[in-house]
Amino acid sequence: MIRRAGPVIVLVALLLIGCGSHESESTRTEQQLQADGFGCRTLTVTGDGQAPLTECVWVADTPELQRRGLMGVDDPDLGGRPGMVFVFESPVEATFWMKDTPLPLTLVWVGRDGRVSGTRDMEPCVGGSVATCAAVPPPGPFSMAIEVPRGRAPGLGLVPGALVSLGDPC
Repeated sequence: MIRRAGPVIVLVALLLIGCGSHESESTRTEQQLQADGFGCRTLTVTGDGQAPLTECVWVADTPELQRRGLMGVDDPDLGGRPGMVFVFESPVEATFWMKDTPLPLTLVWVGRDGRVSGTRDMEPCVGGSVATCAAVPPPGPFSMAIEVPRGRAPGLGLVPGALVSLGDPC
């Protein structure tokens, strides 16, 4: 008896195509972040008795970029950058959430005075909704928020009281 392999092959091909397109939508690399409009700027952190540390970070400085943030990014090196800074024109008290963000992150809030006012670890929430992903409220008004892979904030000097400034494009 001869089996007809045609329908099985077509089904497997459709499944592979579906998985491939899902993967490309959910994984954002350095090139994709740049194509999405995220720029980079220098971020300088100065702590008590420490030499200033300057890094080149991703920047989310429009409402659209801030809504997208690190959604879909599963590269723990964030495309060669240590973090993403969310810049606001005036102080806000917005909450953050991790919808479709597969990496565990630490959120760092920077107050009006340029000092780190608090940090909070955040859990991934992939496939959830705004209603099911935990909302993370700030400790008070902030002008910048910085997301870094969990555990990396202290190594970057991003601890309460540290002074943070955003510089030129890099």
